[in-house]
Amino acid sequence: MKIHPSWKLQNIDNDNIRIMLSYSPEYYKKRLRKIGFTGKTTKLLDAGCGAGHWAIVASYLNEEVKAIDTTKKYLNTAQEINTKFGRKNLKLTLGKMENLPYPDEYFDYVISYCVWMYTDRPKSLQEMYRVLKPGGEIYIGAIAGLGWYLK
Repeated sequence: MKIHPSWKLQNIDNDNIRIMLSYSPEYYKKRLRKIGFTGKTTKLLDAGCGAGHWAIVASYLNEEVKAIDTTKKYLNTAQEINTKFGRKNLKLTLGKMENLPYPDEYFDYVISYCVWMYTDRPKSLQEMYRVLKPGGEIYIGAIAGLGWYLK
């Protein structure tokens, strides 16, 4: 799988990162607009950000974006992309979804795409709700089959 040229990266030796970055930034912008996770005065958290593809795109559509991931290699890629795009309203952090380093009721939106099922799910969900403002929204994307949840 090839990295979409819009991400401006070469020589990535990690198949998971290649998959994350195979779609264009425009693809992710469309999806964020479709679910309504945009706003000039909104704060968004990308919980389990991976290579930062959702977070970087969200930084164009929201006032402030924070992103957290447990994998240093993914965060390094996200930082490299962020440096190339020059997004000043995005902060990347190494950490766990089960213990988010953000204040209560801080975010308007929380997105967690394809990682929540690999965490301590009840703890992660509790933390996402803790940092979410009243009336805020959470988007959890999970592609694992039903069998994963029945473990």
